Amino acid sequence: MTFVIIKTEGDPNSKVYPLDLKKTLLDIRKQLEIINDELFFLKKFDDEFHEISLKSEGDFLLEQVIGVTDDNSKRILYLRKKKSSFDWNILNNKYNLDYGCIMSFDGNKRVNKRAFKMKNCDIIDIGDKGYKKDKIGFDSKEDWMKKTNLFINDDDINIDILNFVKVGFSYSQNENFNEEIKSVYKYLEVGKVLLRFHKHLEPTEEFIKAVDNAAISENPMEEFKKIIEEYGQFIPTEVILGGRVYIKDIEKSSESSTSKEASANITKILEGNYSSTKKISKFYNFNFIKLLGGKHPDGKNFDDAAEKDWIESLKDYQNWECIEYRNPISIFQFISDDLRKKSFMSIGKKILYTGTEDCDYDLCMPGMYRNIGLNEMSSCITRIIQKNKDADCDIFATVIDTEDSKDVFFNCQIYYNAKGVPSIIIHGIQKEFQSYKYKLKVGVMVIGYDIDFSFILSDTRVELIKEECDSQNQYSKKLYLKYDLYDLIAKKNSFFGIPVLSDLNFSKNNSFTIGHNFCNTQLDIEDKEEEEDIEEGKGRGRGRGRGKGRGRGRGKGRGRGKVKGKGRVMEIDKESKSTINIFSYCSKTNCYIKLPKFTFYTFIISNNLSYSNFKLFSLEPNTYNKFNIFNFIDLKRKFTSRSINPRCISLYLSEDKSYNPIFLNQSSEQIRVEYVECKCNKTCSICKDKTLKISEKDNAVCVVYTLR
Repeated sequence: MTFVIIKTEGDPNSKVYPLDLKKTLLDIRKQLEIINDELFFLKKFDDEFHEISLKSEGDFLLEQVIGVTDDNSKRILYLRKKKSSFDWNILNNKYNLDYGCIMSFDGNKRVNKRAFKMKNCDIIDIGDKGYKKDKIGFDSKEDWMKKTNLFINDDDINIDILNFVKVGFSYSQNENFNEEIKSVYKYLEVGKVLLRFHKHLEPTEEFIKAVDNAAISENPMEEFKKIIEEYGQFIPTEVILGGRVYIKDIEKSSESSTSKEASANITKILEGNYSSTKKISKFYNFNFIKLLGGKHPDGKNFDDAAEKDWIESLKDYQNWECIEYRNPISIFQFISDDLRKKSFMSIGKKILYTGTEDCDYDLCMPGMYRNIGLNEMSSCITRIIQKNKDADCDIFATVIDTEDSKDVFFNCQIYYNAKGVPSIIIHGIQKEFQSYKYKLKVGVMVIGYDIDFSFILSDTRVELIKEECDSQNQYSKKLYLKYDLYDLIAKKNSFFGIPVLSDLNFSKNNSFTIGHNFCNTQLDIEDKEEEEDIEEGKGRGRGRGRGKGRGRGRGKGRGRGKVKGKGRVMEIDKESKSTINIFSYCSKTNCYIKLPKFTFYTFIISNNLSYSNFKLFSLEPNTYNKFNIFNFIDLKRKFTSRSINPRCISLYLSEDKSYNPIFLNQSSEQIRVEYVECKCNKTCSICKDKTLKISEKDNAVCVVYTLR
């Protein structure tokens, strides 16, 4: 008797039995209770294991099929389960299904560290439905990346996949997609089984510890990037196994190809030598035939006979490959809710969506505004905002008139109803009312916590500052920021703001629109001296008040005080470095009105290392204006092509002066400063006190952020 290790393929456990090497396999099957009709004996030929049929077991002695360990010290008998009865262990060990993936230029890549343990797996036999013949082409780079990473089923494509595609491009920045996107391929597919294991994945202790350490680190963003590189970006929770043959469509490819050399190579069979000097994806680095799964018909064309042989080879599940992925889920979705929330909050808010919405605006009576509800916006916006309150989403909107209508400009506000559902309020402001139906394009940006970790590799960060504003019957108001906006501009960071309302019926007047501009905070010497006194607790100081005369001021608390003067009380924050001037205007009466109660949102977009979205332009004098007032930016000269997509724009002034309230008017060809007409007969405080207009010495600039 010889002690023999019995090992079943795909099963990590093995057993040891004393066996007679001179017995036939049929005798061994009868002797061992662990061997049933669902198991085959294996014999190794040329480094490959082959099954011995049940009928032939009486013709083989155990010693003829027995194997040995590498050191020749032990004997091993290998077994394999039948194709119809394989379990998830075999498949998982073969395809690393519980490892994360990263989309890339060379196709879907499994990473080296395992984030999950697969505790079970549902196996669905596809049957005859798995046989398909069709064509595959590419609509865009995104479509190319998606399909070459084996997300083929368009009906199953969702926003999560598109976000994963964007991350895939971050790993493929210098690759050449253009030639391959023009290609068209015929394909033959034989799907065998669909595996589902969403409910059966459990994160490893090592992965949980890595996530927890990243969330409490000094630089969570960089640590989470490392986790993605080691553990993957996502895991496909449904996989189709079988085989697929890609055959290049010679006629279509020749029509689209600009390379004669590529056209000549196209007639070569199988994986030939691609002569182009451009780097080509390994996934489609072939001239005629590409196989996933099955045995390659070497040395002959892929004719009917070759197709038959290839399909026959797929009867052996050892020849299957992953031919399609479905339902990808971020690897961070499988950790506990508390740890996941801790993680995405440590990273901070991200831009979750940017896009445009078309809308008609029927300005049929003075002061009529347009309310764009959430149900009118794209399904992507609705899904993001309603998906999970943990994301804490906020929206920003900007608008452009696609027809570049004259004598009108538009202003956006955000409104949240009693249920917390946002909508976009647009006011059209005319000098003289004229009924008209405008065609608008509204740019929308959604920011929030990236609860799906879809944008974790993005270097763009967003900080949102919310300032509650209770005007106390004032026509204008100043808000103070601790950010140095000049420094943000120097670092090519963007900022813009928007008022957010919770009541549209302020003072029974729903035609109000709120404008704003940013400027540098300027305090004179006496103001600064007073602030120092307040901080030291002296409580009194002298400062200049607005209007005639001077006044005295008192302040409590550290770093904040009040300076009184004739006409108003101005609050000064010692730490403030920038100011936001806010005012309200009624588009129905064409008068400045007292500010309602609202919240002002300031969005600061920083760490955008590419700077591709950021532009900074100085105001120019309008040649048609005889007063040479600086109120104009010619976008035709700034951008190579005309764009009817709105941009986020902000006006920044180098000094805080008594400027006439300023709106910005954006069209496809220019950005203009707009000074509205107030019909109060010089009775409101704004018309009395704010008279200056921007001139050359004011150093006014416009920050432009392009929505992608």
